[in-house]
Amino acid sequence: MPSPNAFPLLPVPVPAKTGRRRHFGEAASDGGMVNMAAAAVGLISAGVVLGPLAVGATRGAAPLLLDIVIAAAVVLWVCAGRRPVGLLLLPVAVAGLAVVQLLPLPDSVLGSLAPIAAPAWKLAHQGIPDVSGSISVYPEATAAGLRHLLLGLSLIVMVADLSRNARLRQWLLWALAGGGLLIWMLGLIFPGLGAGHKEKLVMGFVDLTGPVEYWKNPVDLPGQTAGVGESSWEQVGEMRYVLDSWIVGDCVGPYVLSNHFAAGLYLTIPILLALGLQYSRDKLPLAARYALLCVLLALVVWTVGIMAKSRAGGAAMLLAALVLVALSVENRRARWLTGGAAAAFACALALYFALFFGILPGAELVLPASRESAAGGVLHNSRQAAAHVAIRMFLASPLLGTGLGTFGHLFPRFVRGNLPWGFAHNDYAQLFSETGLIGAAVAVCLAIPLVVRFYRCCVSATTADRVADAGIWAGLAGLAMHSAFDWNLHVPANAFLACVVVGLGLSGLSGRRKEGPPQTRQPQPGQPQQAAAIGQTWAPVAAATVLAASCIAATLWSARDTASAATAREVRVALVGMRGAKTVDQRAAAALRLTSAAEAAQRMVEWDRGNSDLDVLAGQAYLHLAATEDSQQRSEHLSTAEELFREARRHSAVCRGLPEPVPPPAAKPQPKP
Repeated sequence: MPSPNAFPLLPVPVPAKTGRRRHFGEAASDGGMVNMAAAAVGLISAGVVLGPLAVGATRGAAPLLLDIVIAAAVVLWVCAGRRPVGLLLLPVAVAGLAVVQLLPLPDSVLGSLAPIAAPAWKLAHQGIPDVSGSISVYPEATAAGLRHLLLGLSLIVMVADLSRNARLRQWLLWALAGGGLLIWMLGLIFPGLGAGHKEKLVMGFVDLTGPVEYWKNPVDLPGQTAGVGESSWEQVGEMRYVLDSWIVGDCVGPYVLSNHFAAGLYLTIPILLALGLQYSRDKLPLAARYALLCVLLALVVWTVGIMAKSRAGGAAMLLAALVLVALSVENRRARWLTGGAAAAFACALALYFALFFGILPGAELVLPASRESAAGGVLHNSRQAAAHVAIRMFLASPLLGTGLGTFGHLFPRFVRGNLPWGFAHNDYAQLFSETGLIGAAVAVCLAIPLVVRFYRCCVSATTADRVADAGIWAGLAGLAMHSAFDWNLHVPANAFLACVVVGLGLSGLSGRRKEGPPQTRQPQPGQPQQAAAIGQTWAPVAAATVLAASCIAATLWSARDTASAATAREVRVALVGMRGAKTVDQRAAAALRLTSAAEAAQRMVEWDRGNSDLDVLAGQAYLHLAATEDSQQRSEHLSTAEELFREARRHSAVCRGLPEPVPPPAAKPQPKP
């Protein structure tokens, strides 16, 4: 039975040993029910398998379903028995720290804490009296990020606690293994279906192509595409506004992007192969086991790097493969050799990281002349530029950042050409830009226990424990490297997988401190026994209530966000139809559809106050309707649009798509006499 003290600095009461094995569904010694814990693990396992298959949980209600899974599992978990108070309150405490980014602050305080946000709010609030700004330049996006942070941390601590039970841990491992196998098989069956044609399809039925141009889509959101877009001006009468169209992805298997497909594999396939090593230990010769392991690893690296054409994902998969082999080999000399190979490859990737992000500028100049142009193309590209923008944001607001989830909204203010990027393609740089030094310090503190356990796995773990956890550490090694080049932690399914794997790593057999027999704590003379008993009874109950209520509330807000996103998509589709209408009949039909969508958006605005994106979309809809109506109706539509745009500026300092007058045509130069 795994040690109950697997989580750092959070002691867990050790149940009394009765000498009798507890049956499924029987009450635990601490008052919980085993079937509740098993049901929680069953829900998590379902999310592990089904999340990636729902197009990475990027579309429709799939992200909401993952949130519901987490909230329901948390409720079952806290009802299954008493948990340490610190473990229960950790997600709430960390998410609570970021609430400071949402607080309305006076200009004098805001200017010192948020040098970016203060002038942005002043500019947005021109003509709007009695409005305060916040550290976050878009509080609605930050609030959504806080909810996801709370649910993700809750999933981590829940898995870390539940997976101390050997049977429940095996369920989670096999769920990850089964999910990885499904992702892999779907990738082989649908290797970028239609990549050589105009169609961009995921698993043969989800069409990513745009309604106007096949390779970019103004209807989908950044997280449902490649996260990079192009902008253009849309003119309506004497006004114009910026229209963003997001580039469709190079879909592979159940994922929109090949890089996200890679993450789905290296978070799961190493666990599948590690389980295979364990269960074939006495069934196959040693040489056959490791030969088969190397063949399968080579095949999965080929799938990612060659078939899916994901360079960063292929490198991450190769690193995960090397770490898996290094941790699973039993011969000491072979372990040193494979460990050295994994360390050397990690150092090579770190050097490339330094070159790629300009830490060693001009390094490509030392290469031969024949290699300089190729090196420049690899070392200088748009991903590097996006990461540099994130670093500039951090340097401009270093203490508390610009607000969780605000990088994509703020990005166009930092680049020439007004191009949209939804993500920095570097999760570390984006973390720094959005949360500043405080958020980065909190992230480092949360990562330290994981690093300590990985060190113990490499140095002092037994061979059996190391093999049991080799797949977990291999997946986390791949994720740590790949996060420097992509935005996998913003993909709901991959974030879910990562949280489960992190939780398993925190409670892993190989990372535990060697402990002696548990010591019985003797009561101190004069200790108030009754007060202590009351504290031990009510503190865990109160902490469990706070965590469960917070997760349920976060899920309810996610449901509102899902309904709001569906309404916003309806408006975007209607706007595309309005822009593309050519004949009188087409314009009349498009106007009816746009009127219905605009009215639905107005109703949703009353429910989702603070959603500036929805305000802007509804205002654009009424702006288009005003261009098609008579004078009286036109005046009403323009008034409604202006009010919606004012509300958008009230709730966001970085509104995108606000109308502005069309500039006069440039005067033609007069020919010289």
